[in-house]
Parts: sequence; structure tokens; C-alpha cells
Amino acid sequence: MSDTSRQQIRILHVDDEPDFADLTRAFLEQEDDRFTVETAASADGGLEALGDRPPDCIVSDYNMPGRDGLEFLQAVRDEHPNLPFILFTGKGTEEVASDAVSAGATDYLRKESGTGQYSLLANRIRNAVTQHRSEKRLRETREEYGAVFENAKNGLLLIGIEDGRFRYEQCNPRAAELIGRDEADIVGRTPRDALGPENGQKVVGAYRACTQQREPVNYTLTLDLPVGRVIRECQVSPVESSGEITQLVVVFQDITEQRERQRDLETVETLFRHAQDSLFLIGVDEEFSIERVNPAYEDATGVSASEIRDRTPTQLLGEEQGAAIEASYRECVQRREPLQYTEQLQFGSDPTYWETRVAPVVVEDSVEYIAGSTRNITDRKRRKTELQEYETIIEALSDAVYVLDGEGQFKYVNDEFVELVGYDRSTILGNTPSLIKDDAAVERAERELGRLLSGGGPEAVTFEVVVRPRDGDPVVCDDHMGVLPYEGDEFDGSVGTLRDITDRKERERQLREIKSQYQTLVENFPDGAIFLYDRDLQVVRAGGTELSEVGLSPEEIEGTTPQDRYPPDISEGLTRSLQDAFAGRSRTFEQEYQGRHYRIQTVPVRAGDGEITHTMAVSQNRTGWIENG
Repeated sequence: MSDTSRQQIRILHVDDEPDFADLTRAFLEQEDDRFTVETAASADGGLEALGDRPPDCIVSDYNMPGRDGLEFLQAVRDEHPNLPFILFTGKGTEEVASDAVSAGATDYLRKESGTGQYSLLANRIRNAVTQHRSEKRLRETREEYGAVFENAKNGLLLIGIEDGRFRYEQCNPRAAELIGRDEADIVGRTPRDALGPENGQKVVGAYRACTQQREPVNYTLTLDLPVGRVIRECQVSPVESSGEITQLVVVFQDITEQRERQRDLETVETLFRHAQDSLFLIGVDEEFSIERVNPAYEDATGVSASEIRDRTPTQLLGEEQGAAIEASYRECVQRREPLQYTEQLQFGSDPTYWETRVAPVVVEDSVEYIAGSTRNITDRKRRKTELQEYETIIEALSDAVYVLDGEGQFKYVNDEFVELVGYDRSTILGNTPSLIKDDAAVERAERELGRLLSGGGPEAVTFEVVVRPRDGDPVVCDDHMGVLPYEGDEFDGSVGTLRDITDRKERERQLREIKSQYQTLVENFPDGAIFLYDRDLQVVRAGGTELSEVGLSPEEIEGTTPQDRYPPDISEGLTRSLQDAFAGRSRTFEQEYQGRHYRIQTVPVRAGDGEITHTMAVSQNRTGWIENG
């Protein structure tokens, strides 16, 4: 039995017959030990007895002097509209009973003879009080629910279900605020009308799942409001009555900031894990223990996170290096501002150089952590040293050297370049090659650069270009060009040298003239033939009028050796003479061939440096001269 069922029941019995009132009190209190009965002899006395603490139930006679029971009931109802009131009379009629019920009496009971009437009265009192208390609790619960519903920090919606369709029945102010619509635009409407087609369809799916599964269903709702896009976290729960789901309750809250913070945290975590720089987090305590490092830190240092975590710089790198690092951390904490510095550390056998930046993490006005990033700049320092060495070498070169940036502007030239083009360095730097080249030369250089940048292109190209100095004649140069190293798709520029080949070009022109004259001589050599042999004793060039006389052409002879062309008695002697010529000794001898008599002279052919590269055999027909004596 519940505590409520054992509560005391205070009864006010109003009757103008004191003996009957006392008898009734005695029987009622004997009938139920929860009953406490107070009596009054008149309606006015009963009204006085109500006072500030009314009873749980009034039992009143009908026929009383002054006010009768109905008039008493009306007076009670003016102040206590819901208080249980039982009209208990011995002279009532059906009309009186009807009037009593119409006036608001809880029950009507006629007095009978015998004690059974008191048991019946007690039962009527219990029922009336129990129902009154239940209704009171229900009213209070509804009032409390209404107050909670209206003042809840979360949005609350009450949804009615009719023929499988959903309609909003109640909406608290917070729900209207979170949905971004007035309460009047929500209550009485369907989800589609209140939330729009897309979101309406989504929430109806959740509502149907809730009714089918008969348990709460969670979902999120994204709304586009004037303040921007917002996210609501929702839970719809079923309300059952007599085993049937009659309503749904939706509780939802704004999680936009939570989601944004979550995304921010996920973004920061992603950046931390995938950053190319080595990142670390230091706990600020007396020893500055290492809380976290990212994979890039592990790769750069060669030390795993498990080896580093919860260790101090001194424990990780030794007392000398650790003390220097901790001094930087301490300065960062004291100054409460970022620091950047270069440090030398030794994780393995060789020292390395690191560019490090640390910043304090302030939580509630206290520096709780130090966040840092570091980058191994050992290669950069080495490259800087190498660059200084290269610059020294470049300055010592006799060729003109230039460097163009990614925009095609000069950013470096050496002294030889300045001397070649005749412009001062300040004029050259920041200018483009069009300063010293015509349009055709510029276009040629751009085409060659395109080859270098293309996939599978050469590492360097050399091409001729005409440079037009500030003063003087154009200068023919070999432009040897390459691309500066770069990462990704960001082209960083090109580098090249210009070598003056004017003299070489003149020598080549003269050589072409000599070759042309030689070719003319070879092709038109009278009454004879000229043969040029390489070191394999193959003919590389042949000519002369005598070839056609013996039925040969230069094409047939070129590429053959004496053994390929002549019988042994001729080829052996010719071979010895050619070998002597390669040894630097010229020879002249007589030889018959196809009934003709020839004088043959073999001589060495030297290059510009004196090296013998070929031998020449000059054959002259002397048949007529011999026959004519």
C-alpha cells in the first residue's frame, strides 16, 4: 500500500442533532483509523470550522436551521470548488438529491436505520477523498509539467498521432527558438509544414521508426536560419496509453557550437598528425615533461613517441642539451609569448640543427602547456655553405652566369655577364632577357625551358643565341640552361651560362669553306682519284675523274678497305703504305690496275693539335705519259 493511501483523513460533519453527530463520529473513527472527525451544529458553524485549513471531506445534513445543506454547499463551493462534499440526510427527496448534484455535491446519501449506513458512509468518504487527492496530484503534476515544459532549457515538442500522420500539439518557447519559427507556425502543423519538405521527410522517418520500435530514436536536424546553418540533436520518445502509442515527445538541443568545436578539434588533430613539421606538446611543470609528439617528429628524430612520452629533455638528450632546451621553455613561460630559435641537438651519432618555435598555452590565466614545432635545417645549413662555395666558383668562372626567378626576371648575374652585355648590374637585375635578346631569341629560350619542365625532359639544354650588348656588335653565344631545384608544382626559376662562341663560329665557317674547296678538288681531280682513310683503313671519302674511267662511283668505294676492293698483290702494298702514313711517314709508289699505270702517294692528315686522324691516298693515271715515253 502506498504512503498516500495511509494518509490521515480529516472529516467535518455538520448536523444540527449533536447526538447523531457524536454517534456518527464514533462509528466513522471506529470504521477507519485514518479518520479524524470534527463536528459542527450548523452551516455557519461549519463555515467557521473550515478556517485556513479545510478538511479532506465535508459530511453535511440537509435540514438545518438557518442555512440548509444546499445553501451550505454553495457557500463552500465559493471558496473550495473541488473539496469533497457528501450530503447525508434523513429527509431528502429525489429532487433534493438532483439539486445537490447540480450544486456540486460529490455524493448524496440518505440516512438509514442501523449501523450499516456508517460503513457505507465511510466507504463513500474514502472514495471521495481518494479521487480528490488523485485529481489534485494530477492537477499539480500537470502544472509542474507545464512549468517544466514551458521553462525547459531544451526544446520540447508534443506530437499527436492520427491515422499514421503526425501533427505538433505543443511547443515550448525554447523549441520555437531552436526551430527559428513562432509557436503559432509550429503548433497544429505537420512536420513538412513546420520544417520544410527535406527536414520534414527526415523527422517523419525518425517518428515512424520510434512508433515501430516502441523506443526512443536519436537523430540530428540541420536548419538554415538567418544566423546561419545550425545543427540540432534530437530524441523522439513514445508516449503509451493502454498499450497504444498515442503521442510522441521530442527533446532537442543546439549542438552547433559543440559540432564546430568537435570539427575544430578533429581539424587540429588531423593537422597535428599529418603536419610535415615536427610538432610537440610539453607539460609545464618543474621538469617540462613531453606530453605528445606527432609522427613527423618521430620520423625526423628517429625516436618513437613511446620512447619520448613523459620524459624530460634532459632524460632524452642528456644534461647539457636538456638544460639549454629547458631554459628556452622557461623563458617562454615567463614571457608568455612565442619564442623562435635555432638549436643544435644530437639524437643519434651526428649533431643536427633545428629551427624551433614554441608558444605558451594559457588555461584560466595559467600556462599549462607549451606547444612547439621544430624543423631539421641541417641540410639547409649545408646547402647554404655549399651555395657560398658555388658562388665563389661562379665568380671564378670565365663564362657569363645568370639566374632567372620564376617570373623570368634576372635575380643574379656574375661579373662576366655584366662585362658581356655592357649594362650595369642594377639595370640587369629585375629585368627580363628581352633586355639583351630579340623576340626570336627570347621565344627560343622559352621553348627550351618548356622542354626542361616537361615530363621526361632533359636536365639541361644547350642552344645558340645571339646576345645584343648595350654597345658593339651582336655576340653569338652557347646558352647552357637548366632548371633550379623545386618542390611540388611551384617553378622556382632557371640558371644558365653564356659562352662567347663568335671566334669558334668563325673557325667553323672557315672550315666549311675549306671542306667545300676540298670536296670540289676531290670531285674534280683530273686524271686521278683521291681517297681518305680512317684508322680502320676504311674509305670515308673518295672522288676524282678517274673513278668513272674504271667504272666506280664514290658510293661504291666509301666504307670499303683495300682488302674489300683490290686483289692481294695490290691490297697488301697499299695497306702497308697507309699504315706508314698513320705512323707519320709518307710514301710514293707505282701500281698497275685494270691495264692502267698509276702513281700513288700516301700522306698523313693531321688535326689542329697535330694528331694524325686520317691518311690520304692520291692516285694519278700515268698510262699515257709512259706510253708516249
